[in-house]
Amino acid sequence: MTVDLVAPDEALWASWLESRDEWGGPQADQPGSALGVAQRLDLDLASRDGFGQWVQELLAQPEAVPGPDIVPATNWWIVRDGRYLGAIQLRHSLNEFLADVGGHIGYGVRPSERRKGLASAALREVLTYAGDPVGLSRVLITCDETNAGSRKAIEGCGGLLDSVRPADQLSRNLGHTGDTLRYWAVTGRSSVS
Repeated sequence: MTVDLVAPDEALWASWLESRDEWGGPQADQPGSALGVAQRLDLDLASRDGFGQWVQELLAQPEAVPGPDIVPATNWWIVRDGRYLGAIQLRHSLNEFLADVGGHIGYGVRPSERRKGLASAALREVLTYAGDPVGLSRVLITCDETNAGSRKAIEGCGGLLDSVRPADQLSRNLGHTGDTLRYWAVTGRSSVS
């Protein structure tokens, strides 16, 4: 399956809202969507202006000045026929939290588009981008032990289970219902930009 990975785009606002509603509304956690940026800036993503500001922040992330809570990252949206299907984020480095729970790559696919190979296709492309031009030889990818689809995508893209992080309040706050599986995957050469 081929997948279109595109830079976040204000033109996808209506489709993104539909996806958000599938996830469960305004407060829904959409892994890989970088909603933390919108929450940190207190943006109303249901408004065109708030959504536009969020998109601009996501586009600026590769140039982010690293700090205790911020690492440079590249964001893509998974799109087909002009419709937002999900998101994937590559974090160029790890801070303490990401090294423990979050990993280098986070992604999410809207519920109506799951089980179609989108996560695997997007992950494969981002793994190649992580190697060139970002320069990472391997990346950490995590998922909830109960997320069979994510496990299948990670393992299908060469992820090797390194360790299991026991569930605690931090992981439950992130929406995990079980232990966190920690995988390492080798990167490669890229065709996305």
